[in-house]
Amino acid sequence: MANEFYNPFLSRSYDKYIDFGRADEKNDFLFYFSQLPYSNILDEAAWKRLSIYYASVVPLSGNVLDLHTFRNSSYSQDHLNSVHEGVLDVFGIGMVAEELVMNPLLNFWPGRWKVLNVNDQSLRDSDIFHRVKFDCVTCTCTVIYWNDALSTVRKATKKAGTIHLAVTDRYLETKVVNFWRRNIRSMENNLQLLGDYLSTAGWADIEVVDCRVRTSDGKLFTDMNGRVRHPLPQLDGKRMDPLWIVRGTNPDFTC
Repeated sequence: MANEFYNPFLSRSYDKYIDFGRADEKNDFLFYFSQLPYSNILDEAAWKRLSIYYASVVPLSGNVLDLHTFRNSSYSQDHLNSVHEGVLDVFGIGMVAEELVMNPLLNFWPGRWKVLNVNDQSLRDSDIFHRVKFDCVTCTCTVIYWNDALSTVRKATKKAGTIHLAVTDRYLETKVVNFWRRNIRSMENNLQLLGDYLSTAGWADIEVVDCRVRTSDGKLFTDMNGRVRHPLPQLDGKRMDPLWIVRGTNPDFTC
């Protein structure tokens, strides 16, 4: 994994409707229910890389929030053990109750999950945000569908708490925000967008973690769009989902 610091000097202004509007603004609940299950948002190898990353950054004690969660949060067995031991509380906000109740980190604790559309209902409306401060927040491949939520999340995060936004180049075309869809051939621009997204919401120490597949000597195995660079004929034209994490730290949860 390689880290690159977000460059605030490349930041630009965004228009709420032009950049963060979506082709389909109709009922999100009905749409996401029709997309079940969500396991196809990443290939198996990318899921494994994400699990390795989360195992390295998500604490084994305290309070953790998984945003827009579903049946699998990609946390480790150690995290699940910590939940059952009562030293780690995992909370989830998602779109489909049928997915949330299947998540082993959540299903025995109904008070720790909430069905909520972050584009239509303020996260402040959730009782979770009134009674819990989080040590860590994760989101897997869905932040690109949000209009705005990250400032509310930051205010519910402890000082020095962290946020980790996992993204790939796959997306649901009608629900993704316009800026992402227009720039899908330039992932550098889209990763910068997520950095701007965090910066505008007040997060600090923003950086991009490149979790794409690498060879044993550290060279990238794929390009920005997941196409395999390896010269072996049997791999010609093959694809391995790229994966990045855009992350930040809350400098002060009282702001």
